[in-house]
Amino acid sequence: MKGGLKMSRFRDLTGRRFDRLKVVERAGTYTAPDGISKQPIWLCQCSCGNISYVTTRNLLSGATKSCGCLRKEHCSRL
Repeated sequence: MKGGLKMSRFRDLTGRRFDRLKVVERAGTYTAPDGISKQPIWLCQCSCGNISYVTTRNLLSGATKSCGCLRKEHCSRL
């Protein structure tokens, strides 16, 4: 600890782009059902114009790439 304050592992993703999503701002904190695991939730704007809320884990892992429009486009091609 530095100066009596707890050091945070918080990563500011504001302004970063993850595939079709651009992070606009932090929107809150997700708390897992176990009540222990917590992570930031981000308000993201998709390239199609829709807004979605995504956790840090899903952005960094690539699990969420769009608001859902990517899946719709893929399914419509089949």
